Amino acid sequence: DGYKIRTVLYDCYATAANSGETPSLEGYKVPYERRDVCIAGEDSDDNDGRRFERLALHLEPRGPRGTFMKIDVEGAEWA
Repeated sequence: DGYKIRTVLYDCYATAANSGETPSLEGYKVPYERRDVCIAGEDSDDNDGRRFERLALHLEPRGPRGTFMKIDVEGAEWA
């Protein structure tokens, strides 16, 4: 919040429908956006109805500069 950076949370596992509020983002003064999709190598839906979308799809409209990212890959960093 101190850096005044707008946050976008992508999470298809802990969605607004199944987890309610997002404690890690509540109380921010800078507006944030929550998207109930996960980032993947290709667009798809899994058998549990979770939506996965390509990272490029979300970076494309942001232009060539000014995007900071933090990615939590739910243990897949060791896969």
